[in-house]
Amino acid sequence: PINFEEVKRRLNESDNYQVIDLSLDIVEVAKTIQGLELHDRLIVATGKYLAIPILTSDLPISNSNLIDVIWK
Repeated sequence: PINFEEVKRRLNESDNYQVIDLSLDIVEVAKTIQGLELHDRLIVATGKYLAIPILTSDLPISNSNLIDVIWK
């Protein structure tokens, strides 16, 4: 089980992560992405919108070659 409060606390205390709110701009980018399910499209769209690679072990995202992935 995931303790969301603990995850939130750790993310807020870490300098290695930044929580990004889902914005309409990111949704607009997600609308242009094909071949992934909705949640993966939103993840990729966030990386594209911010012009950063993403850290994921998600194979559909990694195999899509839609964005640079740090962890494969």
